[in-house]
Amino acid sequence: MSGAVHHCDCGARVILAATAGRRQALDWVPDPQGNVAAYQDALGTWRVRILEPGEEPLHPERRYQLHVASCPRRPPPGIPAAGIAFLAEYKRVRSERAKEKRNKRGRRPQPQITGLRIDPGRQQ
Repeated sequence: MSGAVHHCDCGARVILAATAGRRQALDWVPDPQGNVAAYQDALGTWRVRILEPGEEPLHPERRYQLHVASCPRRPPPGIPAAGIAFLAEYKRVRSERAKEKRNKRGRRPQPQITGLRIDPGRQQ
């Protein structure tokens, strides 16, 4: 297990492994009960994939546990993180505003008047 040493905010050593979309923190020590399979490629980059129930890791891979499952500093499951709660509130307010704008009657512009323009002040 070579490569740069990374630490979580809780002080634990972790491996930063790349998935298809982002990086995941894994516990430093392999775990036979883990739910992810990780390996280090030829360039030294850790790669990780989630294992299906009952699936075994392939040859170069070893089982690891995601660090968020064992981190003592993670938020309790019932309380969302501050950023997530803020984002949810922001989206809810934005949606309500858009709904109010759609529901107002008489706010649409009048149809454009075409044809001759008659000046009421002009005598014929």
